[in-house]
Amino acid sequence: GISRDLRGLCSSLVSKQAYTSFFDWLYPSYLPLFLKALYVFYDRKDVYNPLLKFFYELTSNRQERLIFDSTKPSAYLLFRETSNLLYIFQTKTLLHVNTTIPESDGDLFYKSKLKPIITSLKILQTCLMGNYVNFGVFQLYSDPCFDNFLQVFISILTTIKISHLFSYPKLTLAFFSLIETFSTVKIDYLANLSRPLFGYILETINEGLLSSEQIVQNACCVYLDTLLSHVFRSVKKHIASANLMTNIQEYESLFRQILVNLLNSIIYSECKNIYTVSKPLLGLILLNENKFFTEIKQQLLYGHTQAKQAILSTALDNLMTGIDRTLKESNKENFTQNITQFRSNVQDALNVNTIILSSIPVSSSSSSSSNVSTNVPVTIAISNSIPSSSMTAPVEELMTL
Repeated sequence: GISRDLRGLCSSLVSKQAYTSFFDWLYPSYLPLFLKALYVFYDRKDVYNPLLKFFYELTSNRQERLIFDSTKPSAYLLFRETSNLLYIFQTKTLLHVNTTIPESDGDLFYKSKLKPIITSLKILQTCLMGNYVNFGVFQLYSDPCFDNFLQVFISILTTIKISHLFSYPKLTLAFFSLIETFSTVKIDYLANLSRPLFGYILETINEGLLSSEQIVQNACCVYLDTLLSHVFRSVKKHIASANLMTNIQEYESLFRQILVNLLNSIIYSECKNIYTVSKPLLGLILLNENKFFTEIKQQLLYGHTQAKQAILSTALDNLMTGIDRTLKESNKENFTQNITQFRSNVQDALNVNTIILSSIPVSSSSSSSSNVSTNVPVTIAISNSIPSSSMTAPVEELMTL
């Protein structure tokens, strides 16, 4: 009850002065009690769910209300307490629900496991995007709070199955919103994750691009664009870690499949977010530039009349006209103009507007080449007919930049 009451009170505090007064009253007298409550009642969903929601409201920087005076450490104290709370959730509650809550009991599974995970993802996002804490300070003074904070994110990743991720809309939105925010704040951390974790995120991105929710698609595109920009920038400056390059090499086939999905989206769907989609597409093309894109061109031309082949060939040739082998913003803008013209020319040549898009199913299950190919009328042969041996390895391609 007290957590719900305080959450309601905190939500009404929209000014900096009101929030500061509330926090000064709350800390240090009472806030540590909430951490003790979670530690003791870690297995009670009627305790940890409202408690987590209260901290989500407490860490939300709505209307810049969390901009504390520079002479006070309040922002860092708030983050430290929140990090400690999430760490208790990870080491106690999450461990408990993973071992005791059966997936077969849908209602109990959602309320006991998925619901607190959704709230925790939201807390992670609000802390990252709040812009009231310099996270480098914690490392400077050997404070483990931020490392624990990141560890909570990793623990949640290893807990959520992809099938669950796309079966619960609230979980889907919370997850991809966090991935988008994380990529803009700590892309170096995401890029250097262990291979299984890096692959898990990339797999969810591949699935997210097939989502009917534009917010999810946009989040996936932001992650890809930021990741690829980081990769190219690191290679150019000769600071790319071995782990980063291994991740890129390990999942080259998945990057290829993502490129196929994006091309399919541009040609055969409404693609209202073509500006967002075009940015990661340029990076993916440059990542597999030589034989890969040549093979795609051959497959797009295959089976069409000579007149349509001429139009398609011209459209593909013009796609990279005036485009440098960089991911500078000006270059991305030029590519967006090219991809818009490319889409228009290809759709006219293939009479795409005559296809009933509603009859094309959108898969939300675990991705595979067979699942994707059923949704790709023209690029159906691309993912199946281009052997890995016919492509220049992404790492080798990057080293030529």
